[in-house]
Amino acid sequence: MKENSKKGWILEVDLEYPEELHEALNSYLLTPVKKVIKPEQISWYQQRLLADLHLEPPKSEKLVLTQEGKENYVVHYRLSQTGVVPDKGA
Repeated sequence: MKENSKKGWILEVDLEYPEELHEALNSYLLTPVKKVIKPEQISWYQQRLLADLHLEPPKSEKLVLTQEGKENYVVHYRLSQTGVVPDKGA
């Protein structure tokens, strides 16, 4: 499909961020997900703030950007054209 086509596709794909791209994409993640963050996944700074303020880590879902692989992720076809987030099945 042409890059500037008037028609497009919505795809359900399995995605991965290859290890060699982690550093380059650290500030430019393209695939948000809703998930509950485990205490061991928060930064040392956030852990210190929680301790200093006598707070518990939240247990609600958050919209986060991660470099974790994703299964059955729904994207517009243009994301797959960037080459930034390759499809494991391709």
